[in-house]
Amino acid sequence: MSSNDSNPERAAKRHVPAIVGIGLALVVALLAFLIFMPGVDEDDEGIATTAPPEGVTSTEAEGGMADGGSN
Repeated sequence: MSSNDSNPERAAKRHVPAIVGIGLALVVALLAFLIFMPGVDEDDEGIATTAPPEGVTSTEAEGGMADGGSN
């Protein structure tokens, strides 16, 4: 679908709000990424990790069998 009236100056004026909105959305997305950086642990300033529950060995937590057998 094309417009019969092709006035570039008028088309440019009509697109200004959309371009400003896209720019603002990019700025908000960048700020949100910087504020909520994925994979960062606030306490240690490193990669976020969670300890296994009590009574579970590290082998079990990694998906291995407790008795050393294979899956």
